[in-house]
Amino acid sequence: MKFAAGLFSILLIASASPAVAANGVDFEQSCGTPGRAFWSGSGTSCDSYARGVTAGLMLSGQPGFCAPPSFDARQILPIVRQFMNQHPELLNYSQAQIVRMAMHQVFPCR
Repeated sequence: MKFAAGLFSILLIASASPAVAANGVDFEQSCGTPGRAFWSGSGTSCDSYARGVTAGLMLSGQPGFCAPPSFDARQILPIVRQFMNQHPELLNYSQAQIVRMAMHQVFPCR
């Protein structure tokens, strides 16, 4: 019984969190379109994941993009959504790579 409960918990968490999605395809299916699962505005799983990846990249000192001081974190998920729509051929990359590439496309370093 404990095994079944543990397995159910793992499956429930895996199906409810975009952070466990393996690549951009999974991320796009969960987070790509407003109104789909997990999306209702800021503070959601998708938004939080994209913001967390961006913050981690910025803290690394080598984010791969150069956002201006006026950058608003609420822009991140719409930027990522637009990138996924424009580049479906890149959805085989990991979620974090998708976020980084999307941010680089909008905020390249010059």
